[in-house]
Amino acid sequence: RSMDGMRALSQDMRDQAGQEFRADGWEIDAHELCAEDHLDVQGKRYTNEEYEELNDNLDRPIGELNCMHSAFPIVMGVSEPVYSKEELDEFAESTKVKDIEIGDKKYSRYECGQLQRKIENNIRKAKIKKAVDQAGDLDTSKINKRLKMLNNKYAEVSKKSGLSMRRENLQDPK
Repeated sequence: RSMDGMRALSQDMRDQAGQEFRADGWEIDAHELCAEDHLDVQGKRYTNEEYEELNDNLDRPIGELNCMHSAFPIVMGVSEPVYSKEELDEFAESTKVKDIEIGDKKYSRYECGQLQRKIENNIRKAKIKKAVDQAGDLDTSKINKRLKMLNNKYAEVSKKSGLSMRRENLQDPK
């Protein structure tokens, strides 16, 4: 994907800058709604060797495969940490606490974000099917009902979780 390519280019630039100021470590940025596989590493600091070993052992290396994290070069013992323990704990809560009720199930905000992405994909697929059916002069009443149900579910998940709707991810197929 193009975003992974842009992230890789940005990381290469940070790598080069780190070499120029002789960085001997890395700090991984942190954010809410972190994927569970990166929750324990976000916001942490690693020596160059530790970071390389960490990335080699992660199923999804930092900044790859739709990972939203970046790693920034630091000088160990000199550079101040960006995140406090309290901030990191707060970010972890957004992934772990399942207090959002949708239907008969409870979700975390992270899971709601993943549910949003799944619904967006289903909406795009339904729009493509509708366009194909329309081109073939076929009845689109069933797909219209499905689109209405998916859009309602998307709005419900977004409202209950407090997450923004990403209308750009719902665009009609070109």
